Amino acid sequence: MTNPASATDPLALSVLCGTMPGMAATASPPPADFAQLLDEVQHRVRAAHAATMCMVNGEMQTLYRTIGRRLLDRTRNGWSAEALERLGADLRAEFPNSIAFSPSNLDYMRRFAEAWPDPVAGGGHLRSGGPGLARRRHGDPLAGRPVLHSAAGAGARVGAVRFAPP
Repeated sequence: MTNPASATDPLALSVLCGTMPGMAATASPPPADFAQLLDEVQHRVRAAHAATMCMVNGEMQTLYRTIGRRLLDRTRNGWSAEALERLGADLRAEFPNSIAFSPSNLDYMRRFAEAWPDPVAGGGHLRSGGPGLARRRHGDPLAGRPVLHSAAGAGARVGAVRFAPP
């Protein structure tokens, strides 16, 4: 018999119920609707993860467009390639776990901003998610990525960083 005082300890409850990794399951069978609830919770967690990724991807698109716009403005105002390389090196030093600030990715950001300068003024906008998320499960590597809707590039898919305009 277990100590009743330990029943309030979440770790003890996990061990008793067999829910900790590597622990044996309890001997009693689960309730009849256990599988249904498990499936529902798993589905909701996956849906929340997918929605979060879409929101983050949209924010990153906005960030990359803003960075690209700033880089484009600076190059048009006479900044040298050396100054842009230094900017990238300093950003990589500040954010060592990010691959976003490689020279090629900074150039992609600049080209992205040049191809689609402003989603509001240019009559276009980015959207994420939708039916594309379901297509990703079926092997479409671009499914679920933001889609640019504008007169200049309707339906053009763009990745989070690695984008080369047409």
